[in-house]
Order: sequence, then C-alpha cells, then structure tokens
Amino acid sequence: MEKPKKKYYYYKKKIGRHKKPGPKKKKKMRGRRWQEPWDFKIVICSFRKQIKYVGQYRNLAEVEKEKKKLMEYNNSILFPKKHINNARRSKELLDNLSEFVVLKRVKDNSGTVNQLRNEYGKFVDVATTSDQWMVYDRFPFYEEETFWVYGYNPRTDRKTAQWIIDEMVEPYIADKYSIVQVFLYNNKLIFKYDTETIEFVVCKNVSDGIRLYNLLQSKFPKRRNLVFSGMATRKSEKTNYLFNMIQEKTGWEKTKIYRKTTRA
Repeated sequence: MEKPKKKYYYYKKKIGRHKKPGPKKKKKMRGRRWQEPWDFKIVICSFRKQIKYVGQYRNLAEVEKEKKKLMEYNNSILFPKKHINNARRSKELLDNLSEFVVLKRVKDNSGTVNQLRNEYGKFVDVATTSDQWMVYDRFPFYEEETFWVYGYNPRTDRKTAQWIIDEMVEPYIADKYSIVQVFLYNNKLIFKYDTETIEFVVCKNVSDGIRLYNLLQSKFPKRRNLVFSGMATRKSEKTNYLFNMIQEKTGWEKTKIYRKTTRA
C-alpha cells in the first residue's frame, strides 16, 4: 500500500501557559557587566579640596558634553566671585580658587600624577590623595558674587549685581527727567537720587567696587540721566561730601567709613 503524499497533522492543544510566537528574547544582563564602565567624574574643588559632586560619566564624549554645559553656566554669571573669606587660612580676603575638576579612573597601576598647564601656561604635576582617581582636566568654577546693601542684613540678605541693577538703578532712571549719580568711595558704591537721599553698596574690597562700577557703566552706556561721577580720592571736596552723607545716613564712626575692606 502506497504512503500518502500529504500528511495531516492533528493539532493537540498543549497544557500550560501559552508561549509567544517567534524567536526567544535574550535575557538582559543585570548589573553593569553589559555597560561601559564609569571611568570619569566631575567634582567642584575649592583650594584643591572637594566641596561638591557634579556627576559621573562613561567616556570622554560624555565628559565634553557636560563640560560644554558647565562652561555655558560660567558664561551666564553676571558678576563672578573673585574674593572669599576664609578665616582658617587667612585674616585677609583670599583670591577665589574654585574649579571644576575632571577625574579619570586609574587602571593598571599607572599612577595618579598627571601634568596640566597652570595659569601661566606651564606644565606642572597635579596629584590626588586617591589611589583610584587622577586629575584629567580642570577649568574655572564661577559663582555669583553677593553684596551688602546698606539697610539689609549683611549675612542673611545679601544682594546680587542684577538685584542692584533692577532695584537701585532702573526704577529711578525710567523717568528721563530724573537723575541718578553714582560715586565710588573706597569699597562703597553710592547712588545719589533727586530727592537728595543716598543708598549704597558695600563691596568686599576696592577692587570689587571698581568692577561693579564698571559693570554698571557697561550696562547703561547711553543713559544721560545716569551720571558716573568717578572715584573719590582721600583729599577732595567730593570725598568730604560723600563722607558726610554716609555719616549722616548711618551714624558710623570715621574708621568704619574709611574702611576699604569688609569681612561680610
């Protein structure tokens, strides 16, 4: 008897959970065995001591992408802080030495010392206290400076340069017939208004006062009713005039008015 050319296969329903058709999916590996290792991280350091953690990254492409964002953040700072108070290090104001630091994981016992350019362009050895990370790159970290505006708490209610522009300048020059004079007396930036009243900002030192004065000049180059009257020297009628106005407003002693720096 000849075998049939076609077979009819009887489908018998299988007992149990129905399996999805198609090839089986590969199981995902758990953990970091399937990932590229986190070989870089960025931190913020002040005087070469880590004060803040920014993030971790797998490769240089991710580092460069993050670095671009951080540089854009730096460029957005209107008045960067250049001096800080650090009583443990010095009784005087110190230059602000804050940096973004890119750390790279050390492999194959290659050491944690690297050579980077300093502020003068010269290569110098840079090391870490860790045996797992080395300094791969570094660049400045900027933060907004704050000021003591007289009438506000010098520690808990400090103001930014933008606040000074928005609250102490623009409302008073909106009327073109209103005149505001700006003086610089030591570390104090003084605003004299049409009402014969004054308000003033106390900067950390004379250098910051000059920077703030120049910033305002650059922001309002063509405003005729905002008059920049320059810096008062020690012996001049202008100096005596400003000294008397400050003393009348504050009741401060002479030594406090003459002061050129402040710890606040």
